[in-house]
Amino acid sequence: MPYNSLYMIREKKGMTVAQLAGKTSISIRTLQAYESGERPIAPDDLRKLSRVLYASTAEILQPGTPPPAPPPRAAEPAPVRASVAVAPPADTAPQPRPSVRPESEPPRAAPARSGAARPTAPRPPRPPREAPAPRPPGPASAGQIDQIRSLARRMGLDEAGLTERVGGPLEKLDHLGARTAIATLRKEMEESGTWQPKIAEGPDQESEYLGKLREHHATIDVQLINGERVRGAVEDFTPYVIRIREADSGAEIYVRKLAIAYYRTQGPIDDAE
Repeated sequence: MPYNSLYMIREKKGMTVAQLAGKTSISIRTLQAYESGERPIAPDDLRKLSRVLYASTAEILQPGTPPPAPPPRAAEPAPVRASVAVAPPADTAPQPRPSVRPESEPPRAAPARSGAARPTAPRPPRPPREAPAPRPPGPASAGQIDQIRSLARRMGLDEAGLTERVGGPLEKLDHLGARTAIATLRKEMEESGTWQPKIAEGPDQESEYLGKLREHHATIDVQLINGERVRGAVEDFTPYVIRIREADSGAEIYVRKLAIAYYRTQGPIDDAE
């Protein structure tokens, strides 16, 4: 069975099999079978993978490199048999020794039993547990870096100006620093008037705009924050997701609005129609 590109796309996104299984509700064993070519990808699972990985179904089904084989398991040591003790013959078995007390040793008195409980010493109080040290924030994600660069392009900042604005190279930002940089750039754009809401960016106008695109079966180009592009007609939408029928393959793709940088139509849409 030919291999697909699921393994290569997952590695490119920086996701583990366990993370992909948690986002798609597909078992780890099934994902491993898809990546190794043991079984074809089911249509429902293919749509889930396309939505989570932001990749078209044609890109996932494209022949690719198989995942590396797991390392061989070390051979387990042979079990060691315990030695079995053999009882001596009956005639040579040791005889019980008679309990003979020396004449000079007085007989031992039995300890006196009392109903009173022995006094116990009080336990020292336990020292208070120290609070665990806070974990340092992890590195900035690829989506955060792409969002920072997108905001910088809209503000007209070059690489040097962006580095100076965030206080260092983007590759050295941690997760918290990237969040702070995104919030700072957005605030500067709003205060300076550089950023103006476009059509379909407001919560009320967007539904009306997407409804017109759906009625006209208009083809749109969608630019994602991670740099990928999707082209197709709007089939349906929710407050969080847009369902697009891809122009090339005809497959349905679910695109999350938070992952969209912008989208635009191929031609003018007459609102009077």
